Amino acid sequence: MLVSRGLPACLFGVLLLVSARVSAATPANVLLSRGRTEPSIAIDPTTPSTIVVATNTNYQAPVAGTYPTAYFTSRNGGRGFRFADTPTLWPYTTGADPGLSVADNGTIFYTYLGETPEYCSGGRSAVLLTKSFDHGIGFGTPAVVDANPADDKPALAVRSGPPGHAHVFSSWTRWYSKGSDIWFARSTDGGAHFARARRLYGSRLDNFGSDSVVGPDGRIYVFWSVFHDTALTAESPAYIAMRTSSDDGVHFGPVHRITGRFNSIPRMAVPGSLRNLTGPTAVSASQGVLYVAWAQVWRRHTDGAVDANIEISRSTNSGRSWSLPQSVNDVAGGDRFMPSLSILHDGSVGVAFYDRRRSVWQLDTYAARVSFSRGFHRSQNVRVNLASAPIADIYYIAPGSTCFSPGRFFGDYIGTAGTADNRLCVVWADTGLHVPDETDVWFARVTLPSVPTGALLR
Repeated sequence: MLVSRGLPACLFGVLLLVSARVSAATPANVLLSRGRTEPSIAIDPTTPSTIVVATNTNYQAPVAGTYPTAYFTSRNGGRGFRFADTPTLWPYTTGADPGLSVADNGTIFYTYLGETPEYCSGGRSAVLLTKSFDHGIGFGTPAVVDANPADDKPALAVRSGPPGHAHVFSSWTRWYSKGSDIWFARSTDGGAHFARARRLYGSRLDNFGSDSVVGPDGRIYVFWSVFHDTALTAESPAYIAMRTSSDDGVHFGPVHRITGRFNSIPRMAVPGSLRNLTGPTAVSASQGVLYVAWAQVWRRHTDGAVDANIEISRSTNSGRSWSLPQSVNDVAGGDRFMPSLSILHDGSVGVAFYDRRRSVWQLDTYAARVSFSRGFHRSQNVRVNLASAPIADIYYIAPGSTCFSPGRFFGDYIGTAGTADNRLCVVWADTGLHVPDETDVWFARVTLPSVPTGALLR
């Protein structure tokens, strides 16, 4: 949940396809929208050529006095998209933090945080959910999952069932003056109604970036990061935590730390004051196999800059134990953050992340394929964005100027989805159009280098 600025979004129609290439490995980039951030993506399993992307609102382009989130729907595998605003629910006339999940029957679930206009001065917020039954053509009136002025950053997972009977699971952070909680709610009627929300964890530390995952064995997993509230330019001691439910989210087992303590990216990463809030990304494969990734600092420089890896760990026993973390990035220098994971068709894992390996003043997006078959393997990292993206063009939120976390805001996450032809769809935000104070959302369909696969656990 944060603010970005920029020029008005594209209003409708087929959006721009950028076909120029900087190298044979760099995919074509499709511009989805100007002035937006925080994209999420889902592929319709009933019609795999249908791709839906959700994005944050455009704060420079109000719609009849409201600031809705948006969605972009492709019918041709991502070559072109059509745009529409997500419905709002009064009094929550501003949207933020969108997320998508899709059921096996093609129903698309879209969660976001709704805010009242006076959000930073005693206003209200709510975790909201809307659905599309026509493969992303339109979304209905949102339902309230939970209403609390301190709610933030919802996450969504779906367990498929007959139409109207899918089980929907939502998790989010709730902030306090000192500390925060992770909350959870479930629906057994396709998101029409939610049971009373329950608190999964709380402490006087920052508990943020929850990610809900449904395993093939019916278990529900909720992951989140725990870190200290340190100085804005200092890395913070952190770890990744998890709770598991084996009865469809009715009860949860004890909190389980799945990582050791590590140093997280500073909340205002130097140079450039890039706003970063550490959170995990998780995905489930078959036979109880889980993967979790996060950003981890391994070296600090005298000027305050850090070198950071994207680390990934695997569990083959439904989260009871985890492998030693392995680095996804294939260079050691520079920092990288905000990973996103997806299972690919061959059972390997696609990973995308922001990266500053080429220059500390350029924000790039990279992707890789990893496998744990017969040992850990990572592919060569592929640069996804084809245009340079200057950090100086990212909108800067000065400390203390608003209730939102400060720094150059380009979103708190990116999105990925695996395709039937074993490629990785990536959506991200950057300043590739070189417009001051504007971040734009892009899509690419990436062919990743191969890695040994063998008898992968899918």
